[in-house]
Amino acid sequence: MRSLDEAAVKDILQNREKKIDNIHRKMISLYQELERNDEVLETVAYPKTELSGMSGGKGNHKDLGDVLLQYNRQICNRNEEIRKIMWELVEEEDSISRLWACFYALNDPFYSILNALYVENQLYQAVENNFDMSHKTFEKYRQRGIELLLLFYNSDESIAKLMRSYSKEKTDKRQGRGKKEQKHNGYEQISLSSLERKEK
Repeated sequence: MRSLDEAAVKDILQNREKKIDNIHRKMISLYQELERNDEVLETVAYPKTELSGMSGGKGNHKDLGDVLLQYNRQICNRNEEIRKIMWELVEEEDSISRLWACFYALNDPFYSILNALYVENQLYQAVENNFDMSHKTFEKYRQRGIELLLLFYNSDESIAKLMRSYSKEKTDKRQGRGKKEQKHNGYEQISLSSLERKEK
């Protein structure tokens, strides 16, 4: 999975649909190029019997064979490059999907603040005013939301488990039980604090 920083997180939140569309267009174009190259390979891959049956001297046959072999190698190398590019695009889309899922795992006010600022692209001051917070408090929540996104993204936990764990911890705090790890429905709830320790 690709490594992300704060700038990459903001970019994905702001431009997710455009990025996914670009990846899909590139994948289609690259796949079509692979198909064309495969057709060319079939055309230039003459059997030796066909070359030997052509008119002209043996030297001409050898020269043509060498040209076709070189062209064949070039196309094969290009196909390998295309497959590598396609793999990079697959990893990029996977990173975008993972981060976006982590975004939905955020609770408020983190989710609402980041959604307003980056997904809806509202002005910073307008969003801050809507949340009726001091600038210091608002900025603390904004920054913490980004940190949580990266923490979730880099963890080994599934999105469903992250959402359950984070919601459970918030409930525990409200009920005064602190950050204890508990058993629930046969699986172990992982607290946000323990997740943070694992990432350090």
